Amino acid sequence: ILYGVLIVESVSVSYVLPPSLSLWFRFGVTGALLLISVIRMFYWVRLRSVAPTPEQALRHLFKMRFLASALNAAFSVWTLTLFDSVDLNSRAPLALLVFLGSVGSAYCLGSFPSAARLTLLLSALPISLRMLFSGEALLVCIGLNLCMLLVLLIRMINTNYADLVNLVASRVRLFAEGERARTAETTAVKEQ
Repeated sequence: ILYGVLIVESVSVSYVLPPSLSLWFRFGVTGALLLISVIRMFYWVRLRSVAPTPEQALRHLFKMRFLASALNAAFSVWTLTLFDSVDLNSRAPLALLVFLGSVGSAYCLGSFPSAARLTLLLSALPISLRMLFSGEALLVCIGLNLCMLLVLLIRMINTNYADLVNLVASRVRLFAEGERARTAETTAVKEQ
């Protein structure tokens, strides 16, 4: 789903760009980002039925964090470059599409909070700050709201992850207590 979000974001951004922009800006960068997203999506779909060892899972997660960060940074640089290349009426939709794509990506990465936070900080924060410091009243208001939303999203990611960790820990404790109770019951039956 993560890479599906990035694919839809790329196509959407290309769609709202004015035809006056060069083909490289409209389709070259989009094509490269789409290709990377499609390759990564098929990679993860292929791994869906594989049960990795903890070491393999950790390697996949760190690799995924690096690639997601690089991909989000590329989207951010592309968007910031486009931001100055489009007219005032196209800036807000462009920024909002990228921001929403970043939020969708961060949501998909929610159980790996360092990657989710990096996604928001590398792609959503720069465009929010660019809008905030644009000098245009509407864009400043949108940028301020997006920055506040980013703070909320990062807090939610941290809270949800802490809740997940606590849930897993309580399940482990319950399982261990159940095992101790079964062992004690088996010992009592043997002693009788």
